[in-house]
Amino acid sequence: MGPPDAAGRLNTMVGFIYDALGTNAHGTASAAALILFVIILIVAKCYEKFKESKIVKGCMTGLKPAVVGLIANAVLNVLMTVFFIVLCIVFLIPLYALVLGTFKGGAEQFVSGLNLSPTWDKLHLKAWKYLFLGIQSDGTLNPHDYFIWYKNSLIISGTVMAAVMLLSTMMAFALTLTCLLYTSPS
Repeated sequence: MGPPDAAGRLNTMVGFIYDALGTNAHGTASAAALILFVIILIVAKCYEKFKESKIVKGCMTGLKPAVVGLIANAVLNVLMTVFFIVLCIVFLIPLYALVLGTFKGGAEQFVSGLNLSPTWDKLHLKAWKYLFLGIQSDGTLNPHDYFIWYKNSLIISGTVMAAVMLLSTMMAFALTLTCLLYTSPS
């Protein structure tokens, strides 16, 4: 096992303070904060002593762009997170409206349209009962097989996908030949 890094040494030091003081986890966090504060004070004193040095000035000049980059990275991460949260909301709201619309009757859909506020007295499972069991809204049984509908949809989707792949491959081949005809041999 190699030598411990700075974080490992700091954790070991905090552990020794924790054992010596007999404190709980809050005491451990306070001890770690105290150690970091002392380290920052030592670095600040050394900086005051050597701030006129060319080497220290060069290091500080090099650190400025790095600090700006780190701050810009943090801001960019927050903005990207907010952007994707908004994007998820924009895509999930219509999906929520559609799912909510499946619990309303056809006449209610024409009256109120797709809206986001559920009216609990008008929601029902009649459309779902018809889809999976074949029970119509008036209670009569109209047997059908949902899975045959699903199989037919898969067959149509697969056929269209195969046709698109075939045609796009042929088109790519034709474009490649066309581009090769107009290139000069080198």
